[in-house]
Amino acid sequence: MQKNILILNFGGPQTANEVRPFLKELFSDTVGIKFGIPGFLQKILARFIAWRRSPGIIQKYQEIGGSSPLVPMTFELVKLLSEKLPGYQFFTAMRYTQPFAIKALQQMKEQGVTDAMVLPMYPHYSIATVESSMVSLQEAMKELNYYPVLRPLCAWYDFPDYINAMVHQIQLGLKNFSEKPLLLFSAHGVPVSYIQEGDPYAQHVEHSVHLILDKLQWDGEHKLAWQSRVGPVKWLEPSMDDMLPQLAKDKKNLVMVIPISFVGDHIETLHEIDIEYAHLAKEAGITEFKRMPSLNTEPVFVNCLANLIEKQFSIQKCVLTTCRCLQYSKNSVPPTSLNKLIQENFR
Repeated sequence: MQKNILILNFGGPQTANEVRPFLKELFSDTVGIKFGIPGFLQKILARFIAWRRSPGIIQKYQEIGGSSPLVPMTFELVKLLSEKLPGYQFFTAMRYTQPFAIKALQQMKEQGVTDAMVLPMYPHYSIATVESSMVSLQEAMKELNYYPVLRPLCAWYDFPDYINAMVHQIQLGLKNFSEKPLLLFSAHGVPVSYIQEGDPYAQHVEHSVHLILDKLQWDGEHKLAWQSRVGPVKWLEPSMDDMLPQLAKDKKNLVMVIPISFVGDHIETLHEIDIEYAHLAKEAGITEFKRMPSLNTEPVFVNCLANLIEKQFSIQKCVLTTCRCLQYSKNSVPPTSLNKLIQENFR
């Protein structure tokens, strides 16, 4: 009898026509993105945001090849894992683009699956990623009237093979520098309100950084910054936008960026880091600004995931005491004026 694995990932548009629906799904997510307004208003506002932002986002995707590589990369990972683990059956769900959770669960239902391990492609637990994805699974189960036992592995930020894989990629990146650079870890930011709710994301990221540096035996300089900040609410700091000019001011001219919270390339690595932050770094005076090659479908990462699945498949419940992955969170940031939100964030 095959063992079942449900892989979760973020998703991304494959064509220009998919950008607007992708943004609508993203900003309609009242769990992962909290505007501090009633859910029905957020869903209405999401349509406006998608309309307003899609032209600029389409342009960004055109500058990196026209689509997000995240979805095909995920399916390639699943293919490689299926070959490596013939005793396992894999299903795949994206959060904001096809295939959505309901499609994956429909496939599982048709095949009579009653039990599955859920593996999010996010090493670090966050309300914005893992919890949002689990809530989407709950909603799909209710719609299908199908309730298999789902056993989520909600965090694997300290799994030794993940740390080893990151170190392997960092060592590859270091070969592109003639001298030792400053290692700049960059993680996707979240609003501070999430951390105040009990989200352990920042702690998980910081712990991964510590383990990576220890395994790497790094005696040079390093920093941690947060990227992708949007909206008027307070986000984790320092931001990459603030960090890069400060590094230039401090005469840190060699910088290697390590995208710590991303396991695969997408717009945040290929455009935000490689184009936008690279431009900011150059303008600030940083002479060498390069990024560590992402894990993507590298053999070292495939092996990591295969080992992770085999070692953790029999988990009975999430080990995170702070995890709310199977409990819909009704918490939200303090109410914000709808007019102010539009004026400050979406003009």
